[in-house]
Amino acid sequence: MSDGGCALVTGAARGIGRAIALRLAGDGWAVAVCDRDRAVEATAATIEDTGRRALALAWDATDAAAAAAAHQRASDELGPVDAVVANAAIVDHIARAERVAPEAWRRELDVNLTGAFLTLQPALEGMRERRLQRE
Repeated sequence: MSDGGCALVTGAARGIGRAIALRLAGDGWAVAVCDRDRAVEATAATIEDTGRRALALAWDATDAAAAAAAHQRASDELGPVDAVVANAAIVDHIARAERVAPEAWRRELDVNLTGAFLTLQPALEGMRERRLQRE
């Protein structure tokens, strides 16, 4: 991707999400690095140290309003969001089915599935519009 494209990556405070964000930055993307953990600021700082643009955003992927606000801020500060990596996930309750409490099951689904949906949804309309403008 050429300079000017913005990627939004959740779960970017550490691990796979951080590695993805760093790789995207290395490939020329401006990156909105997102996580519930404020340690995501270190990921943004590492990207900025390479001369690339980054924005650290702390929010919970299960919060639809926070997701919309994160996309708006990323677009305002880094340009249109052209890629989304919904990496945020948890595996807090791996156990035999009879041992998993219903509320724990719902939390895993909320983060791992609903969170991915809520992370992607705000970008779709703009992505569709920009694609149509290029055709």
